[in-house]
Amino acid sequence: MSLLDVLVISCNQQKYQEVFIENKGKLLVSICLNFIKTSEVEADLIVEDATEFVNLAIDSCDKQKSETVKTHACKLFENLCDNIDGSTTFGAIFCCNAINKVYGKPISEEAFWGMETDPFLANNEPEFIVESCLVALTVMSYILPERKDLTLLFTDCMQVNINEMLERKSILPDFTHLQVAKAVIVRVRLSLMIGYYGD
Repeated sequence: MSLLDVLVISCNQQKYQEVFIENKGKLLVSICLNFIKTSEVEADLIVEDATEFVNLAIDSCDKQKSETVKTHACKLFENLCDNIDGSTTFGAIFCCNAINKVYGKPISEEAFWGMETDPFLANNEPEFIVESCLVALTVMSYILPERKDLTLLFTDCMQVNINEMLERKSILPDFTHLQVAKAVIVRVRLSLMIGYYGD
């Protein structure tokens, strides 16, 4: 059993609610979003086995059966949204603002709730920030449409950033797998997200 498994189980228990409520920002951003980010192994799959890459993405956002760190991080993200007050609001607002910030769009007043210097925002390349947030928003696809207070923020974020997210980037023959992933990952994750919201 991994630490992420322990956190998933613990966030379902009433006796730990206050601890999780107090630390939801760190759990959602510092742990979940950092582990949701595309890994080098996934970058290799984009080039070498696209079908397996897609299967892993679907498993992470839906079935959550595989034993990957990404899948466990998605499961924790989902459980926090289901069981910890304010997590859905925090996750949606943080992710939309992170995407807006990457593309130079206005961000809301609460924006990052003091998480501006978190390694997720400070140390990751813009494409990987956006793709991680798109995966997190995909994980939230079962609940976000029911939250009218967050739907407008979400749809505005998608509308103002759609051109940037769909931008085609050149892939040169000598690119590493990570460079190829960086060039296509936002469009790939956007397609995944649209599929889930279309259901």
